[in-house]
Amino acid sequence: MLTECTSSTFSEAHSKDWLVPGYELVEVIGEGGFSLVYRAQQHSTGQDVAIKILQLSKAHNHLHHERSIERFEREIRLCAGLQHPNIVKLLDKGETTDKRLFAVFEYVPGQTLREYIKNTGAMTAPEAGHVMAQVLDALICAHKQGIVHRDLKPQNIMLTTSGVNAQVKILDFGIGTIVPQFRPADFLTLTQSQESCGTPSYSAPEQLRGEPATVQTDLYAWGLVYLECLIAVPVMQGVSAAEIYHRQLSAQEVPIPAAIINHPLASILRRVLKKKPDERCSDAQSLWRALRGINLADIVGAVHSSCEQYPSGNEATLMNNGAFKEKRQITVLCVSVSVVPDFNDAMVKSSDIEVLEILQQDQLNQCRDIASRFGGKIAGCLADRMLVYF
Repeated sequence: MLTECTSSTFSEAHSKDWLVPGYELVEVIGEGGFSLVYRAQQHSTGQDVAIKILQLSKAHNHLHHERSIERFEREIRLCAGLQHPNIVKLLDKGETTDKRLFAVFEYVPGQTLREYIKNTGAMTAPEAGHVMAQVLDALICAHKQGIVHRDLKPQNIMLTTSGVNAQVKILDFGIGTIVPQFRPADFLTLTQSQESCGTPSYSAPEQLRGEPATVQTDLYAWGLVYLECLIAVPVMQGVSAAEIYHRQLSAQEVPIPAAIINHPLASILRRVLKKKPDERCSDAQSLWRALRGINLADIVGAVHSSCEQYPSGNEATLMNNGAFKEKRQITVLCVSVSVVPDFNDAMVKSSDIEVLEILQQDQLNQCRDIASRFGGKIAGCLADRMLVYF
């Protein structure tokens, strides 16, 4: 994932340390965990281009460097196969004079979707439909080749206006991958078995659990971005990453704004925002046809958010090595069974208390059986209490 740089002027002193053959670096326009992106000019044509240069930190070991290099080279291979007007085009690749890998992309003037929403506010329904239909068209192209983006979000969607209407360019396939049925025999998996990647606010639940990404993963993110275009704030927010994880992993459905809840658009969004991937739409093309077939102009006025707003935080792409494949939201149930005899009754004997203890244990055993039948895991028992995980 790439973010904007606060200091955009390229240092002349820095430019003397290394050079990109055939290009003149002008300014830094973005940075990520493992790369810097520069606006540059191509010597042969004079045109502006965007050059992404891999940055390897000395703080990481050799294995980490190898994985970063292979991930960078995979992004180049994926982008080379994606020829679509709504996907940023790869133009060239090579090595700098100090042997760092670089990739050259078309330079897209304009602003990210996130910048647009921040500066302008919510889009009208027709505007959002125009933008998100283009994003969906680009996903159709990628998915037909078995490629999933895995980090679709407003920061990775560029809006440029060369004519009357805004045109979309999807950026940064840096953590993109190929779904299993499209993988060649020599395909190397770069995501570790207990690693998740993506941006939590836009990641599907299965992605946060570290499960393999599918086309449904991209479509879930597409639905969240679409809603954000309409309400001007991220749908999945929280005061911490843990709260965002909780919202994504909980069984509660993604809220649809009341202004569109009875509109056909709501039905389309529900199809992609199911928490369980097997219940989610898996065909971007049928989704595109459905979107093009509805009238968005009859959604009048602002679509207000039902989401609580939080101060904007870090929405960087995360490579989370602590993600476990079966990490899920759990419910903890504490069961207590108390049997209290009436000690004021002179007829109560010690043998009666022993019988009551047996009855109490029998009731706890019944609770254990009921919990097990409904998928509960017994964590332990102590005296009159039992702890169950669901």
